[in-house]
Amino acid sequence: MGGGNYRGPAGLNRVGLSPIPQNLLGATIFFGKNFGSLVEDPEQASLKTNFSFEQKRARRRAETKKRKFSLHSFTIIELITVIAVGAILMAMIIPLATGARKQYAIVQTKAQFHRYTLAMEQFKAEYGQYPQLGSSPIAINATPGRFVELMTGKNLTGGAMDDPIAAAQNPKGIMFLQFAANELMPDGEIQDGFGQTNWQLYIDTDGDGFLNGTTGNPIRASIGWQSSGTSGTFTSW
Repeated sequence: MGGGNYRGPAGLNRVGLSPIPQNLLGATIFFGKNFGSLVEDPEQASLKTNFSFEQKRARRRAETKKRKFSLHSFTIIELITVIAVGAILMAMIIPLATGARKQYAIVQTKAQFHRYTLAMEQFKAEYGQYPQLGSSPIAINATPGRFVELMTGKNLTGGAMDDPIAAAQNPKGIMFLQFAANELMPDGEIQDGFGQTNWQLYIDTDGDGFLNGTTGNPIRASIGWQSSGTSGTFTSW
């Protein structure tokens, strides 16, 4: 037959090409016979896919239940832990806060002593002497509002002085001192940073350079202050 004809399954290719080797031919035939086994049936593939999906969904449901159980279980433990930690922190913070408030009150009281002393010195510079309020030590709140009027030149409401002694000793109505709202009681009594109103004013009345009326060792100063009460005793010297 002509070279262009196909010669059947004798293993020859088209005319002009080499014969197909027997080992490759056998492999091709084997592959062709078993090709169907390598291609999965669409129905079976669908069943496998659905089964796999159901497995994943069941696994997710189980994990979700486990997670919910774990969250409910640990929430109580975590709450107890937070409460315990909070109690510990409060036990640490409260003393610190209390100590800070006390320290602030002490600083405020000391600042009051300093400002009041400066005001007394200015008063002396203006009138040639310190205010004459009695023998040292002077209970500064014995007559509520008197010291305030004497140092501000006004009464508690900002009008003309009502106290005759204050008006007589500060006739010019000069403001030597401005009081903060938290330094005064409604009746004009002076209070320290702790709210204590037991105040004593010490003055060097005889000019020897020492405060009159103090106990113990002499205190070299011209003006001295002391406030006392349940929160303690505080002095300017």
